[in-house]
Amino acid sequence: MRLPFQALAAVALSTLATLGPLPARAGEPAGDEAGHALEARDLPADAPRFDSYPAQMQRTPRARLRLGKADLGYRTRLRRLAREPVNFAGRYILGLWGCGTSCLVLRIIDTATGRVLPAPGLGSVEFSAVADSALDAGPVEGPVKFRTDSRLLVLLGAPEEDSSRFGIHYYAVEGERLRLLRHVAAKHAP
Repeated sequence: MRLPFQALAAVALSTLATLGPLPARAGEPAGDEAGHALEARDLPADAPRFDSYPAQMQRTPRARLRLGKADLGYRTRLRRLAREPVNFAGRYILGLWGCGTSCLVLRIIDTATGRVLPAPGLGSVEFSAVADSALDAGPVEGPVKFRTDSRLLVLLGAPEEDSSRFGIHYYAVEGERLRLLRHVAAKHAP
């Protein structure tokens, strides 16, 4: 008796579902942490905190968006982003959009000047080897953590998809630039 492919697939899936999760091998973490190079337990207890980098909400009128040559490839997204409310460090709009599987483009617009904040080496972040527990940790979910009332920016993963830089990156906005406060390299590179 031959079963059609759909019936065979349904039987296989139902059989796998009854088995439950596969056990971890000796020495490997179970569940979500398995196979990830960066986990929630890797977040340092003495890491910079959002409250330590307060930002005051700016009440100045918004400047017109001013795009540089490097921004022209994203001009449509940046124009839309410039209409969004301030969401970072009191006067900035931080925008994220996909650039592939587990990859985000990151851009920051300064509403006081209308310029896209220069962030050399931070144009994107790749986070496929970051465990969900790390992504969900803290006050903000995801590989890029930020708040409206804080100048602190936290990236989990590999900036510019550079695996040699994989880890946790803490930045503070200072004037019109981002300053690296601390980098915690992942114990196991992806």
